[in-house]
Amino acid sequence: MKDILFLFKKPKEFFEKINRDKIHYLPFLIVIILYLISTFITKDLFAEYLKNMIFSAESVEAGDLDYIIKNQTIISFVINPGLPLIAIIVKAYLINGISGFDGYGELKDSIIVVSYSYIFVAVGNLIDSILSVITNTYGFRLTITSLMQLDQTNYFAQILNEITPFIIYYQILVVIGIAIAYEVTYKRASVFVIGTWITWLLLISGIRTISF
Repeated sequence: MKDILFLFKKPKEFFEKINRDKIHYLPFLIVIILYLISTFITKDLFAEYLKNMIFSAESVEAGDLDYIIKNQTIISFVINPGLPLIAIIVKAYLINGISGFDGYGELKDSIIVVSYSYIFVAVGNLIDSILSVITNTYGFRLTITSLMQLDQTNYFAQILNEITPFIIYYQILVVIGIAIAYEVTYKRASVFVIGTWITWLLLISGIRTISF
């Protein structure tokens, strides 16, 4: 916990002092635990959301409905903590491309930086889960879209819905960590870090807009 607070208060010093010669399991463990807690907190809301969605789509008998909801809830405890781990590895792999143009880091360095930084995304997700319960709204996120109750069916709103204070801070931490680990300027690190984020925003927002 002391190390995480140090990362939050003095990220530059944290990444300068961290041992990049060993494998760090701690950030992955923290992310998994936080996402499991978030999933547990919202499991009842998820069940209700799923029930309404199924009823609106097709006619299902009560016994079948309970079976579907139970199975989907169990699956959510596997998928929800698993997706962030995939996101960390993919993000680290893409950012490591910086080594092909500049810098001296390796994939393991990128994974260390991204995994520790992602802890704050997991914290943000936990806070969103608590707010979901308070507002009785499954999938609530601390974004401009939610706070201003904007129409989420258009492309621009979907982009805004992916931007939270914790995600912004996560990107900043990754920029700092990559600049130090790869021995490049913050500007060069930002091109790769922010570039992958913008690409993701455009892609996922487009997919969600089409689904409405």
